[in-house]
Amino acid sequence: CSSDLGLANALVPEIAAQGQQGAITTNFIVLLALVLMFSSDLHHEMLKGMISSYRLFPVGDLPPMGDFSETLSQAIQKTFVIGLQMSAPLLIVGFLLSLGMGLVARLMPQVQIFFIAAPLQLALGFVALATALGAMMGWYLGSFAELLDTFLPAG
Repeated sequence: CSSDLGLANALVPEIAAQGQQGAITTNFIVLLALVLMFSSDLHHEMLKGMISSYRLFPVGDLPPMGDFSETLSQAIQKTFVIGLQMSAPLLIVGFLLSLGMGLVARLMPQVQIFFIAAPLQLALGFVALATALGAMMGWYLGSFAELLDTFLPAG
């Protein structure tokens, strides 16, 4: 979605990957999510979950693989939905901008749309990201805490 808005042109070394490059906006959002997770004490919930997993699955016993795989596939599905919901504002802006550029290119073929649209695409991308970032990160924290609750035993 950041590539549609022209925000993926600046590449920096990826934090999580070894020796690969990623978009600077992606690194910024990942680091912001990590800082927010630590500042809202969600890392304590993850540590509690790891500790309680030893009571749920004693060392040396195999976990029930059917339940484990079903829970894992549901968690992956939920994270995909969360990511799509977080990026929805930027996807909509990118789609509308592409639609507008296509209409202008079709209605006025003599206009070099790339030279006009490239700065507009970048500016709208930054405005959309700045506008939606607070809501995106709030949605992430709420959804992540809800997803953690499914893994933590009651009590």
